[in-house]
Amino acid sequence: MNARRVGLAALLIVMAAAGWYVFVYLYRWEWNRALVSGLIFVAAEIAMLAALVLEPLAKLGRRFDDMDRARTEERTLRRLREHAPEPAKPFAWLDRSQMNVFVPVLLGAGVVMSGLAWIVDRIARLTAVPSMERGLARKLGSLQPPPGGLLGGERPDPFQPR
Repeated sequence: MNARRVGLAALLIVMAAAGWYVFVYLYRWEWNRALVSGLIFVAAEIAMLAALVLEPLAKLGRRFDDMDRARTEERTLRRLREHAPEPAKPFAWLDRSQMNVFVPVLLGAGVVMSGLAWIVDRIARLTAVPSMERGLARKLGSLQPPPGGLLGGERPDPFQPR
């Protein structure tokens, strides 16, 4: 069951209970309680009518919005296609007749870029590795145990034979 049906079922239960209690309180001559039960019945009835009337109206409105959106998108797409510029030829120098220039230029650029990458790698290796090693040694130095060990005295190694 979806939430709408559960809500409508709850409204029907409230309406039935409120209507029943209106008659019970009128039979007992309890006018104020009968009025409150009657107000609850009327409120539940208004909520039921609103739920039953507003849901189809909302569906109708959504359908009109979808139709209008589709029409607007279609108009916009048509206008875009009408006023679209001519497609440009971004790589005109790559025509069939000009293909003999492309391969040597590409190979030469690859060789130059490989040489530059090798130089940058050598410089980085020569400068960064010693600096990182010194920083790592400085950080690990604080983790070493004191010279006499953690217990303060020289202890024999348990793994050495006596």
